[in-house]
Amino acid sequence: MRSLLRDYIEMLLLTGMRYGTEAMGICWRHLEWHTDKGVRYLGIWADGKTGGRWLIAKLRVVAVLERLHARQRDICDLSFETTFA
Repeated sequence: MRSLLRDYIEMLLLTGMRYGTEAMGICWRHLEWHTDKGVRYLGIWADGKTGGRWLIAKLRVVAVLERLHARQRDICDLSFETTFA
């Protein structure tokens, strides 16, 4: 439980996501890689009390997502990159 709480808090800090409804609604399908002017970044679609919006995550959030990916038994057999597809 402690490691999950750590990942939750880091996810909030690295994305600017609101806790509660917005954070709890995030699924793997809401994550997308975007490229702009040769720079790759991670976009997260969040839907909360003020409607939907794209969050631009800091690159360090990838480590948090990898830990979450490894912890989920139903998708841990898939590669991390194909989880978004």
